[in-house]
Amino acid sequence: MKQSKTIFLTTVILVMIAGLAVGRLSARMPIAGVPVVPAVRLPPWMQQLNLTPDQAQQMDVIWQPLMQQLHSSTFQEKRRTLEQQREQAILAILNAEQRTAYGKITDQYRTAREALDAQRQKLIDDANAKSRTLLNPSQQATWDEQTKRMHDRHNNTSTTNLSVSAHMAATSP
Repeated sequence: MKQSKTIFLTTVILVMIAGLAVGRLSARMPIAGVPVVPAVRLPPWMQQLNLTPDQAQQMDVIWQPLMQQLHSSTFQEKRRTLEQQREQAILAILNAEQRTAYGKITDQYRTAREALDAQRQKLIDDANAKSRTLLNPSQQATWDEQTKRMHDRHNNTSTTNLSVSAHMAATSP
């Protein structure tokens, strides 16, 4: 009798330990139909969209190359080159017609800079359009709000530049 009690208790303990082990292991496994949260922390704007893992991966495919392109030397070097060319041209002006020439140089710079900025904005607009196609209507509404906030924030921090010739005309005696 004592031996059967020992076997029974040992069996109960082994079954409980096995159940505990299975429970702990199954807690780590994904549940069918429930999206798996990526191990990588998503940026806040992506978290607010409640993207599925597939959507997050597709967004990454769209935005990673663009961000690399925009932050690479391509756009930054073009901007620096334009600024250096402008500054060199300004320093080279030493004659009596300085104000007029300076205004023309600044206007040419602005035109080239605006063309570069328009190219950058087109890349962003294209990525936005591709991104929206991946989203459901609720996510699109959140995306649109975020895009508007970023646009407003950018417009509030940018300064309005008068053309040099307009500025000089306004301040000339």
